[in-house]
Formats: sequence, structure tokens, C-alpha cells
Amino acid sequence: LLQLEKAWYKTNHTSITSMKSKTFGCTWRGMLSGLTLDLESGFSLYDNTTKSYMWTYKFSQLKGSSDDNRSKLRLHFHSAENPNNVETREIQCSGLHTLLFSIHAFLSAKLASVDPLFLGSH
Repeated sequence: LLQLEKAWYKTNHTSITSMKSKTFGCTWRGMLSGLTLDLESGFSLYDNTTKSYMWTYKFSQLKGSSDDNRSKLRLHFHSAENPNNVETREIQCSGLHTLLFSIHAFLSAKLASVDPLFLGSH
């Protein structure tokens, strides 16, 4: 079982590092948007109307998340200006489960990239 787990983490890390980023179509505040997961920059929300990024957070700023098991996802981030403040970003995504699995994959790959021993110990 440990060999399977180790193979899983290594395969996930290899896949995500070669992909680098993935964008999911969603809505934020009723506007068509794209939530991008990027191995280097973290979470970014792109507004299709203004063609600009509305917000960006590092993976390390993620405090937690919750969802309605259908399409609504709330991401809770530590504020960059004041780490004691928590900012909640609510998005809707029709592919919620795929998005959640992808967030987990990116977080696992990020952990492996900042701690090279992680892959060796699993």
C-alpha cells in the first residue's frame, strides 16, 4: 500500500509540474470568469469582461474551503496585508468535483516541490 501511495504522489507531481496551470470556467459575483490554478502563483481569478485578474492568492494563503456539493465553492484565504484577516471568495463552477480534485492535486504537487524529501518519504 505504501508503494502505491508513493507512486501516486510521484505521478501527481510529475503531471502537475508538466502542466503548470489549469483554468476552470466559473462565475464570480455573477460575471463569467476563469479560476486558474498555477503551480507558481497559486489561485487567480480572471474576469472575462474586463480581461483582467480580479484577485490572486498563493497556495500558502489558503486557510480552508467549503462547498455545497453541487456548484458553489467558498475559498478562505489569509489576507496578504494582514494574515489575521480572512478573505472569502465564493465562486460557482459547474465542474465542481473536477475543480476540487484539481485543487488537491496542485496542493500536493506544491508541497512536493517545496519539500523534495516529501516524495522520498511517501
